[in-house]
Amino acid sequence: MLAFFHAPADAAAVLLDGSVRLAVGDSRHPMAEHLRRLGLDGKRPFLVAGTHRFQSRLNAGESRAAESHDGGP
Repeated sequence: MLAFFHAPADAAAVLLDGSVRLAVGDSRHPMAEHLRRLGLDGKRPFLVAGTHRFQSRLNAGESRAAESHDGGP
């Protein structure tokens, strides 16, 4: 199933209910490659926000799965 999330033209919108699943698809776009490499394809984000006025720089991500989860750095 393919779904699109659209924020109202003059506002931002946020989804928190866990009903969204990331579907990267077969795109060869650099961001799609980063999402796949991070293992995010098919995952459910805890927050989705949308707006028509937001701009960002999307650098390559890095996996944090191997980090300790004992509260330390």
